[in-house]
Amino acid sequence: MIVNRMQFSALDTQHAFITSFCLSSKIIEPVRDPKARIKHIQAKARSVDFARKVVTFPAGDLEQSRVGEVFDIPYDKLVIAVGAVTKTFDTPGVKENAIFFKDIGDAQRVKREYGSVLN
Repeated sequence: MIVNRMQFSALDTQHAFITSFCLSSKIIEPVRDPKARIKHIQAKARSVDFARKVVTFPAGDLEQSRVGEVFDIPYDKLVIAVGAVTKTFDTPGVKENAIFFKDIGDAQRVKREYGSVLN
């Protein structure tokens, strides 16, 4: 399994964490399953060769990498699940005044900054 982060959280449960109805550990899904027979690699892919069934990674993403190197890692089955980036469309004031609510880090920030108002 190749991912670019170690854990994910469900957006539909973050409100419970912010309002102190649950701990953050209850809404975070770890990427690794200790019982699964899957090798876990945290990296960002550079390219996919579907004919050869390999994913290419740039130097620096894998521990054994050297500057300028790339690594091909073969796969049996490949799931491509891309994330999203919040777009502000350069609307004035959005970055300073909006709360982007995508992951547990965002939920923790909201709880820290607004927790006394929410409880």
